[in-house]
Amino acid sequence: MNVPYQRVNGDAFAELGSVGSETLPVMKLETLNRCRGRVGTNVRSFRALKVVIGALLLVLVLSSAVVSKLTLISMTSRLGSALVDDEPGAAVSLYWQLLFVIMVPQCVTFVRTMLRGVCGKRTSTFPWPTFRALLVGIVSSTVEVIAMTCLVFLVLTHLPKISAIFIMNGIFMVQAVLDLFRVKCWELSGRGIVRCLHAVLENKISRIVGIGLQVGPILAAAGYIGWATKDVMLPVTLPLCLLVISAVWSTGCQRLGTKASARTRPEASAHNWSSDSTKLRSRYKSNFINSGIRIILYPVVSYIIFRYALTHNRVDPWCLHESCSLADTFKWPEKDMALFFAQILGSFLGYIFAWISCCMGLHRWGLAVPLFLCTPISVAICVGVMHYDKFELFPESLVHVNHVVSSTVFLLWLGQMLVVGFSIWKEKNVILAKDSSMFVSPHYDGVLLEQQILLNRKVEDVKKKPKKKEKKTVFVCSTMYREDSDEMEQMLSSIHNLACYYSEEKDKNQDPETCDHFESHVFFDGGVNGDSLTHFALQLVSLLEKSLSVDIKGMPKIQDTLRIQDNTKIKNKKRWSQVMYMNYVLNHRIPSDTPALNGNSTFILTTDADIRFTAESAVVLLDMLDSDPQVGAVCARTHPQGSGLLYWYQVFDYAIVFLETYSTEVSNSKATEFLTKDMGEDRWLCTLLVEKGWRLEYCAVSENHTHCPEDFDTFYKQRRRWIPSTVANLSLLITQASEITRGNDTVSVLFVLFQAVLVFSTAISPATVILVIASGFASAYKVSDSAVIALIVLLLLLSIAYGLFCIYGKPQHQLDVAKFASLILVIFMGVVFAGNLKNMIYDAVTLIKDCSKYEACMNAANGTFMFPLTPSTMYLTLFTLLFIIAGLVHFNEFSCLIHGVWYFLALPSGYLLLLIYSVANLDDRSWGTREASSAGGQGGGVGSFKKYLDLGLNKIVGRWTNKTPDVKENRPPDQSTGPTTQNGIALKVANNQVVDDAVRSQYEILVNEREFMLSDQVRQWLADVECPLEYVDLFERHGYFKLSFIAGMTAEDLKFIGIQRRGYILRLEKAAKDLPPYCIISELNCDENMNVGIWLQCLELHAYRRLFESAGYKTRADLENLKGLTEEDLQRMGIHMRAHLGRLKEGIGRLSYLHNSQFKLQQDVVQWLRNNGCVQYTQHFEREGYFNSRFIAGLKSKDFEAIGITERGLRLRLERAAKTLPAFVIQKGIPLDVGTWLESLEMQGYQELFAAAGYQTKGDLESLKGLKADDLKKLGILKKAHLQRLVEGIDRLTYATEGENKVHDTKTILQGVTVDSADVAECAFWESMLDVGQPLRPIEASFKSDAELKEALKALRNATLAVLLLINIMWIVLLYTLQFPELVKYNLPSKAFEALFLAVYALIILVQFGAMIAHRGVTLVHYLARVESTS
Repeated sequence: MNVPYQRVNGDAFAELGSVGSETLPVMKLETLNRCRGRVGTNVRSFRALKVVIGALLLVLVLSSAVVSKLTLISMTSRLGSALVDDEPGAAVSLYWQLLFVIMVPQCVTFVRTMLRGVCGKRTSTFPWPTFRALLVGIVSSTVEVIAMTCLVFLVLTHLPKISAIFIMNGIFMVQAVLDLFRVKCWELSGRGIVRCLHAVLENKISRIVGIGLQVGPILAAAGYIGWATKDVMLPVTLPLCLLVISAVWSTGCQRLGTKASARTRPEASAHNWSSDSTKLRSRYKSNFINSGIRIILYPVVSYIIFRYALTHNRVDPWCLHESCSLADTFKWPEKDMALFFAQILGSFLGYIFAWISCCMGLHRWGLAVPLFLCTPISVAICVGVMHYDKFELFPESLVHVNHVVSSTVFLLWLGQMLVVGFSIWKEKNVILAKDSSMFVSPHYDGVLLEQQILLNRKVEDVKKKPKKKEKKTVFVCSTMYREDSDEMEQMLSSIHNLACYYSEEKDKNQDPETCDHFESHVFFDGGVNGDSLTHFALQLVSLLEKSLSVDIKGMPKIQDTLRIQDNTKIKNKKRWSQVMYMNYVLNHRIPSDTPALNGNSTFILTTDADIRFTAESAVVLLDMLDSDPQVGAVCARTHPQGSGLLYWYQVFDYAIVFLETYSTEVSNSKATEFLTKDMGEDRWLCTLLVEKGWRLEYCAVSENHTHCPEDFDTFYKQRRRWIPSTVANLSLLITQASEITRGNDTVSVLFVLFQAVLVFSTAISPATVILVIASGFASAYKVSDSAVIALIVLLLLLSIAYGLFCIYGKPQHQLDVAKFASLILVIFMGVVFAGNLKNMIYDAVTLIKDCSKYEACMNAANGTFMFPLTPSTMYLTLFTLLFIIAGLVHFNEFSCLIHGVWYFLALPSGYLLLLIYSVANLDDRSWGTREASSAGGQGGGVGSFKKYLDLGLNKIVGRWTNKTPDVKENRPPDQSTGPTTQNGIALKVANNQVVDDAVRSQYEILVNEREFMLSDQVRQWLADVECPLEYVDLFERHGYFKLSFIAGMTAEDLKFIGIQRRGYILRLEKAAKDLPPYCIISELNCDENMNVGIWLQCLELHAYRRLFESAGYKTRADLENLKGLTEEDLQRMGIHMRAHLGRLKEGIGRLSYLHNSQFKLQQDVVQWLRNNGCVQYTQHFEREGYFNSRFIAGLKSKDFEAIGITERGLRLRLERAAKTLPAFVIQKGIPLDVGTWLESLEMQGYQELFAAAGYQTKGDLESLKGLKADDLKKLGILKKAHLQRLVEGIDRLTYATEGENKVHDTKTILQGVTVDSADVAECAFWESMLDVGQPLRPIEASFKSDAELKEALKALRNATLAVLLLINIMWIVLLYTLQFPELVKYNLPSKAFEALFLAVYALIILVQFGAMIAHRGVTLVHYLARVESTS
């Protein structure tokens, strides 16, 4: 999920590396403008539900406690009556019942603590008790056993039922004494001293009164019993038992017995948990020892007391009479069995429901009220049945106590209320608190249930200074790149709502030491270019006013920090943005702000830039982090946003992930390292957390929304990145299972096995889809097995063909084929759906009509057992029921199941084609989404698909006929074809024969003059490429007499001069590309001595000087007249050689506007070239129109090569320098006229040229929309930089949206704003990140091992494809090879392996379903705990 909270702890992020960066802090935000509104969710329904559940829990806890108490009193009363009536058999049975009542809770505690603290994986985190604590535990357990046994067998069996109920409340005397001496005033000065002293006096008085109400009635009752019975043992036993139990169960004794040993294992403090929680970890091992001791002692002590003290050696419960065996002893009457199990269940359920009440925040109504009402309601029930006891549950007691004593012991209940009532009522734990934070010891008692829970409830220590609420610091760290304005706006609004929430909380809590602190940091990847912001960064700033109510002109400070990253100084991509904010919080904020910040109270809310969430959804994530210190990260439920079929598909896709299960996702190879870290940074972070021992949680209460792809291409590109990174992280987790299971207590072998099954199911998904389609056709049309096998083979071959196509085909063509194949497979899945539906209907109708079939199914004795439904019907029915139930328990998302229809129909696309596409493109390192398209982006859809097929057919035909396909559009048209038309202008071209004659005639003339003889370099070059001798004359005949003319020759040029052999064409074309390109020197164009002769000399065509002079082109002034010459004009002058015509046309083009002063090279370009050691190329930049630095910004190495810079090192140096220059951004809009438009493009020098061509007014701007680069060349604009600027400007001639206008206005405003830099310490921190050797520094392209990585990815791709193909083929073969026809008579499939696989997969689904149901229970508790009480 995209909105996870992470607990700040350095060890989890150690492998992210030391990081460094330099950022451009656009604005530093300190305080938040007051927010009066707050976005919240409607909680009325949940408040009503909480009231209902609170009332239900009150009834459940109260009824459980009352049942537990009354059934115990019934057992003790009937035991006393059996002894009086001399019924040893009944007495022995009741003895065993009471013994089990006492021991069952101890056994539950023993098993629980053993599994959790001794035998479980987390045993290393739970230290053993100290030696002193161990002795305290042994002694306290021993005396507790003696006291509890005496209380049950000696006291409760002799007292009347009402008095016995009240006597059970007399175990709070020691706790009252301890509280009396632990009360202390901490605020003895100030205005609140009188109130403080009054509270202390009131507390001491309540403790004193409570002691009196506890001790007095007990002594009075004991004295009266001794006086009435003349027996010394009972009056002494009663107060001693209560005193011992009160002492043992007091919080002081329990804490002494659970004190942790200082010699804890290193793993116990690996996550730097608080010392208090480390101390309480001994509670499990201490209670494991203590409960074991009690289990051993209870039978022994009870035997001694029952035989020698109660029956005076008359009845031996272990040695029965000959007429009564041990088995007969446990044959209890139904009434005894019912009472016994009612007592056991009542005690257990009462403890569980009380625990749930505390988790929900209903501790008052689910714990305090029912436990305090348990005694009076139990007494009322006893009084009610006193005169009507049909089942004889409460016989007369052995000791008769008058009403005065009964009224006296009633005061014990009041004393209980005074001692623990107020503390229990006001105590409140955190939401979803663990048992260790709610109860001192992890056990309950079956005899004194409510008293033990009240004493065991963890309350604030009154001796210590009242503990203040721990201050939490939340850093909201968001990563941005190239999101749309809508995505940015909803993210900013979400942060704004969260800031308003914390602002309101700050107003409610006036104590700054306990008020939570909130900060938001946005890390914008690639948001700055040189000293200026990019379009997307400006777009973000422009949204601040609308989303955060910030006036950009005034630049007020808000509680956010926007960090714009310069990718020339720090590495790009989201992974390194994560490293930046992790390092910022861990290595700068926490050390500098200590002790204000610490790892246990500092949290990072990581968000993507395209999500929307409410403040409540963000805050509730902290509940799960507070509830368990081992939880390192929590994620929320993600809902997709969008529209269309793909959105519907993803609605169900997202839903099944979160409805059924949500599982987490370490030296590896370079390829797998790239997939795990760079292509799936979120999953890699999760893997690191799991590896370091942290636990990951999913919180369904928290929800967020994110934009999902709405077009097919973007969806496939996104999943192409997700699938390999997820599988790679899971594979790493599986391969390092032994290390992770040892280091992480929450990761078990079963969990790793489950992940392995998920990876395997992903690998065989293509075969599964193929088998589903084939079985669907078999069911729908009842085809033969051979036809099914043929269909399987066909689908398998088509899948292999698509995989090969994805390897060798272009990316866009792969997607086009996937679109077409997906449409075809949707039709196939429709047939599958119809076939399965027909089978289900047939099975249902048959089962309903033929009842005998059902009876035969149930009668397996005669060997005719049959399953009533076919496995496919049972399987689909099971899946349908599970999804319906899952939708019902997720009642607000039940509508997502509707989209399951589209999901089913698109299964082949999602699980067959998408998997093949993802694996076959493992070597594609692009992000796939949010990347700027290239200038000549590839088209999609049917048109590009048809174009690709046509191109492929042409290539096939060409190879079949051993000919190269003609490129008709570039060859000189034949005379027989007649006049050809280009751009509406008719051209008359002579046939090839005429041209050849002219060339031959001119060739003979010039050769005689020895002007254009082949140079020695050309002859040597032709010899090096092994060119035949007959081709040498062709080069000389067409004017290619120097290597500068041959450089860059294309296949078209070679065929034009007469070379037809394809092998020689390819060889010569490749060799011509390796020659250095010819650059026309333009420096003489600005010389006063410039004339036509010098111009021809620059073109290496000085031999044509007399030809031009005879045509009237000689002086400098004649250079202007040359600009209008065309190729036809040159041919009419007598120039026919192809090479010479091309050189002359280029030279004429260079004459355009060379003397325009507005295009003179500016000083900033000269200085920039001088700084980068390339001043010798000044004229090259001027020639191509790069007259200021704004034209150079963003140029690549290939652009500098086109300018004429041949040295690779210089090109790369200039490319790095060009990245730092501010980019020129053309604003969308319709200007006043063409002149204004040209001025905005810095092209005002062409205003006269455009005016002469008829482009001048505002109405003419519409005519410009159709112009392309070739059209601009015809106008006389030949400079490369100017052509690019004008073409881009024409594309931007459109009405700007409101957002685009806002971005432009923001840019204008920020140009006059002075940005305040961060504080000195923070600046120093970021500067240190730029030191040499820091991993965050960008690696130059020259030093990157891109080639090695690319080869590694290709090798991984090939190996993965081979393994994927092998696994799927073997899977299909296995399913169709292992057949057992005899299973058909049982209505089972004959393919046993298929049935076994379905059974295992169904078992996995059921396990997921069970985990989902359990998690929904926790979610319901969390929901209700978050709702404010309505009381």
